[in-house]
Amino acid sequence: MEFLVTRRKNSDGTRTDIWRMNLPHAPYLLMMAVGEYSIIKDNYKGKEVSYYVEKEYSPVARKIFGYTPEMIAFFPR
Repeated sequence: MEFLVTRRKNSDGTRTDIWRMNLPHAPYLLMMAVGEYSIIKDNYKGKEVSYYVEKEYSPVARKIFGYTPEMIAFFPR
């Protein structure tokens, strides 16, 4: 399980987020990206599922990622 520990707005306009992970995490599941993104929020069984997309894809993000909650349900741990 992972959770956000702190979120800090920096004086240069950037933001620093610090996350804590209590369980092992496969390296291929990590993404680090820098840019201007829109965050589209969804949910699965009350848990937030967020899609980070380039701003021009915001209008179609749900078409792109819309089946994600169903896939989470189909591939249980």
